[in-house]
Amino acid sequence: MWGLILGLLIAIIIAGFASLNSAPVSVNFLLWQAPGVPLALVALLSVLLGVLMAALFGTPQYIKMVRERRGLEKKIKDLETKISALGTISTIRQVGETKNEEAKSEDTPQN
Repeated sequence: MWGLILGLLIAIIIAGFASLNSAPVSVNFLLWQAPGVPLALVALLSVLLGVLMAALFGTPQYIKMVRERRGLEKKIKDLETKISALGTISTIRQVGETKNEEAKSEDTPQN
């Protein structure tokens, strides 16, 4: 719902920007020339190109962080398994010690 509202708001802003900046401009880039291109189109294409470049340069870092997170989650799971096993061992030792103490008390004659 919020995505739709945000999308509509951005579309309205872009439409307003385009209507206010419809003057034709000449674009020269290296050996390429484009005369009479609306200023709004040049600005919007520049923004889109910037977004694409940010996505391309940000993707490797994002992939690296996802892999690192997965590795850390696996490490946490392994450590939790070890902690659980240690808790079980500790419980077994306590039960064993209790049985040993009971057996000792039964073996010793009471006065």
